[in-house]
Amino acid sequence: MQRQATVVIFRLFFFLCVIGLTPASLADAKLSADLFYKEGQQKYKAGQYFMAAMHFKTSILLEENNSNRLSSQFGYALSMNKLGETDEALSSIKLIDESGNSAYLEKTALFKKMNWDMTSHHLTSEHKKRIEAWENRNLIPENYKSPALAGTLSAVFPGAGQAYVGTWASGLYSFVLNSLFLSAAVELNQKELRATSAAAWVVFSMTYVGGIISATESAKIHNQNQIRNEESALYENLFPELKP
Repeated sequence: MQRQATVVIFRLFFFLCVIGLTPASLADAKLSADLFYKEGQQKYKAGQYFMAAMHFKTSILLEENNSNRLSSQFGYALSMNKLGETDEALSSIKLIDESGNSAYLEKTALFKKMNWDMTSHHLTSEHKKRIEAWENRNLIPENYKSPALAGTLSAVFPGAGQAYVGTWASGLYSFVLNSLFLSAAVELNQKELRATSAAAWVVFSMTYVGGIISATESAKIHNQNQIRNEESALYENLFPELKP
């Protein structure tokens, strides 16, 4: 239901975009198609997939050259797939396949294999080698941070684990909180305010343990982000054709 709503909203925006075109731009449809396609490329590169899809769809409408229209159609499929609209992406890919264009048949075969694990006889041996390289990837973060070490450092000195990972603000925050609650607990105990001191000790214990957990999780997230960036770079290097 949510995906259907997204498609309906997209089509409404697309319709508004089309009816908003000036007569002058429609008179020079080829120029308009190129401009919309190039703008779609920029939006896709910037991660603005909804806007990219709108521009590619408009380019499809205006484009007279069949080969250029296929480029826009492929860009639209890529954008909709990024938006999680699998059915719409598949419909667009089907239209490309029906064209019988051999170059695009290879691209769509690779696209379907990489995204939906759909096999095709249009996959070349060179494609299969690149797919195998991708599937056997074993990426280690260049600037790896040990979660165990981060947790240990925070256990020894609150905030040190976060500083080790590089989240200095979080480390300073952890250090200040732990210092405040520890000093409060000690001072209250010295004044023989046992109940209040006990409460301060409980809060200190929570912030202390929380700081250790936070440092550990920060190291994991740091490593995951690094791997994600390296995977993105590897994917673009192995499959340069899978982008508009």
